[in-house]
Amino acid sequence: MLDTKLKTFKGSKTTIIVFSLIFIISIGTILSYKNIRKNTLKNNLSILYDNIILNDIRIGNQRLYEEINNNEDLNIEGDPRADYYIADKKNKKEINRFSNKDIVYRYVVNNEVIEEYDLLIKVTYDENGEANVEFKSGNETSGSHMDTDVISNLESEELGYKYEPIKDMTFIYGIENIVTSGFNQTYLYNKLNYKYEEMVYRYIALGIILVVLFGLVIPYRKEKDLFMMKRLIKAPLDVKVVLIIFNIIMCIYSAWIAIETISGLVSGGLYLRVGDYEVSVIITIISNILIFLITYITLLYNVVIVKSIKRKENNNDILIRIAINKFIEKIDLRKFDKKGVIILLIINLIIISLLSIFWFFGIIGALLYIVFLYILIRGNIKKFNNEYKLILDSASIITKGDLDYKIEEEFLWLDSLKEDVLCMKSSFIKSIEEEIKNQNMKGELLNNISKDLNTPVDNISSYIEKLKDDNLSNEERIKYIEKLEKKSYEFKKLIEDLFEISKANSGSIKLDLNNIDIVALIKQTIVEEREKLDNSSLKLNLKIPSEKVILKLDGQRTYKVFENLIENIIKYSLENTRVYIEVKEEREKVYIIFKNISKDPIKEFYGKGMGLQIVKGFVEAQGGNLDIEIDGDLFKAIIYFNVGVN
Repeated sequence: MLDTKLKTFKGSKTTIIVFSLIFIISIGTILSYKNIRKNTLKNNLSILYDNIILNDIRIGNQRLYEEINNNEDLNIEGDPRADYYIADKKNKKEINRFSNKDIVYRYVVNNEVIEEYDLLIKVTYDENGEANVEFKSGNETSGSHMDTDVISNLESEELGYKYEPIKDMTFIYGIENIVTSGFNQTYLYNKLNYKYEEMVYRYIALGIILVVLFGLVIPYRKEKDLFMMKRLIKAPLDVKVVLIIFNIIMCIYSAWIAIETISGLVSGGLYLRVGDYEVSVIITIISNILIFLITYITLLYNVVIVKSIKRKENNNDILIRIAINKFIEKIDLRKFDKKGVIILLIINLIIISLLSIFWFFGIIGALLYIVFLYILIRGNIKKFNNEYKLILDSASIITKGDLDYKIEEEFLWLDSLKEDVLCMKSSFIKSIEEEIKNQNMKGELLNNISKDLNTPVDNISSYIEKLKDDNLSNEERIKYIEKLEKKSYEFKKLIEDLFEISKANSGSIKLDLNNIDIVALIKQTIVEEREKLDNSSLKLNLKIPSEKVILKLDGQRTYKVFENLIENIIKYSLENTRVYIEVKEEREKVYIIFKNISKDPIKEFYGKGMGLQIVKGFVEAQGGNLDIEIDGDLFKAIIYFNVGVN
C-alpha cells in the first residue's frame, strides 16, 4: 500500500512539474501580445496616413482648438484612449495632460524612445494653417504633410460649432494601446490583422518548438507518470488520431484567438456584454491562457504518444473495429436479433443522411463508405468461414475419440457454437468417467453381494452338518433348526434385494404412484424401527415440517428407501452420537437428509452395499436423486425430488 501511494505521489509530482512548465510557456505566449502589437505598428506606420485616421486627428485637433479659444473646461482626463499636450504659440497657452509631464520634453527636445506608449502623434500648424503630422512608435518615426482643407467640408452638426482654421499650434497625443485608441476600429482591424498574423505565427511556433523539445527530453520512466498517459498510450489508434487532429485544430484556433485579442475584438466584444473594461480584459487574459494551456498540453501528449509508437508500445486496434467486434460478439446466430438489425439500419440511415448534406463531397464520402463496408463485410465473411471450418474439424476430431483436443483460437461469429462443441466434449468426458465409475461400483457391488450371499450359505451348510449328528440332544437340535430358519430368512431377503437391484438397474420397476405425505411416511418408518433405535446408544434428532409435504411417489418403495437408510445409520454410526433426519422444501424441491457420525471413517459403506443400491435405484426410478457427501467422519445421504415432477 505504501509503495502504491509513493508511485501515485511521484506521478502527481511529475504531472504538476510538467503542467507548470507548460503554464509558463503559455504565459510567455500571452506576454508577447504587447510586443507583437508595438512591433507591427512600428513597422507599418504608413497605414496611419490614410484619410480615415487623419480625419480622426483633424476633428480632435479642431475641437480642442475651439475649446481653447472659447476658454472652455477641457477636463477629459478620464478618457482612457489618449494623453495629450497642446501648445498655442500665438496666445502663449500650454496644456499638458500626460500622466508623466516629462514625456513631452523627452519626446520633443531629447527625441527619446518612449516605451510607455504604442504610438505618439505630433501635429504642428504654422502661421498659415499648414499642418505636418508625425507618428512615432518605439524608435521608428514617420512624418508627412496633413491636408487641412478637408475639415472645411465637414457638416456643422458633426463638430457642433463653426469651423475656424488652426494656426501656430502644436498637438501631441500619447496612445498607450492602439486597439483602444478610438481610431476607426474596422480600418485598423483590416489593415493590421493580416500583419499581426506573421508575428503571431512566429511566437506560437516558438512555443510549439519549446513544448516539442520538452516532450522529447522527458525521460521514458517519467512519461508514464503523466496524468492519463498510460491509458492514452494503450488507447486504440483512432483515439490517438483524433487527439492529433484536435491538437491541430487547437493550434489554428489559438493563433486566430491571439490575433483577435491583439486587435481588441475579443475584449471589445466582452466589454459590450459585461459593461466593465477591466473585467473584460481579465476574462480575455484567462481565456487565452486556458486555450494555450490546452493547445500545448495536447501537443506534449502527442509528442509522447509518437515516441511510444516509435518504441512499438502502441495499440494498433481501432476503436470503431473494437465497437463492431463487440457488437458482433453479442449476436447469437441461433436466433434472429431483431433489435440488432434495427440498430444497424438506423446507424446506416444516419450516415447516409449526413453524407447527403455535403452534395458533391457527399458522393465522395458515399464511395469511401461503400469501400469501408466492402472491406468490413468481406473480412467478416472470411472470418465466419474460417470459424465454421474450424468448428467442423474440431467436432470431427472430438467424435473420433481425441478428448484432449483443445480449440485455442478466439472466435468472433461462432463463439456460442464453439462453446457448444466444448460442452459436448465435456459431456463425453463426464459420460466416460461416469461409466468407468459405474463399472467399478458394479464390481465392488458384486464382490459385496458375493460376500453377503456366502455368509448365510456357509452358516446354513454348517448348521445342516451339525443336525446330521445323531448324538445331538433335542434341545440343541431345536436350537440349530431355529438358527437355520433365521439364516434361511436372511438368505431369502438377500435374494429379494438382489432382484430389486436388478429391476432398478434395468428400469423395469412397476411403480404404484400416489400422493404420499413424506412427513407421515418418515414418522411411520421411525415407529417401525423404534425398537432398534432404542436398543442402540444413538440419539435421534428429527427436524421435519409440521404441515404435510405431498409428493407423487410409490409408498411401498419409498418406505423401503427410508428403512434401509435408517438401518444403515444404526449399523454404522459411532456409539453415543446424534443422528439427524431433516425434511425441507426449497426452490420447488423437497430434500430428505440423513446425517450421522461414522464409527469407521475409512470404511466407505455408502454406494457399495446392497441396501444403498436399492435406495439409489428406487429414488431414481421415481424421478429423484441421491447424493452421498462425506466430510471426515460425517456422512450425509441427501435425497431430493422436484415438486410435482415424477
